[in-house]
Amino acid sequence: MKYVIVTNNPLVRDVYPQDCEFIEGTIVNVLTRCRDLIHKGYVLMSHPLAGNVKPDCSPFKSVLLKESKGTVDFNSVVIIEGCLLKVKEIIEKEGINYIENEKVLNDLAYLDKELIKEVIETFRE
Repeated sequence: MKYVIVTNNPLVRDVYPQDCEFIEGTIVNVLTRCRDLIHKGYVLMSHPLAGNVKPDCSPFKSVLLKESKGTVDFNSVVIIEGCLLKVKEIIEKEGINYIENEKVLNDLAYLDKELIKEVIETFRE
């Protein structure tokens, strides 16, 4: 079974270079790529909004998907479409409030890396 991490987080890219598809862009770009992969037959293995980190406060997002040989997974489609709508709604309503402090950004990148690490370890066992 092939897994892929779709991320815009350089820490995740550096830790999982073989399993990563790095996206130069925003959370919306990451979720859009996940949606595209799901429509090609991938299945969500992590929830795109896991960790309860508001998408208008952290610029980083990592999502684990697995390749499936079957048909399009309806649950994954519903989840990713809902997440995309929610993120766009939050960003439109709240704007982008990304903190420019380098230490805080490093902490947010670390948090995202640890969240995806937990998911990866769960599925590798």
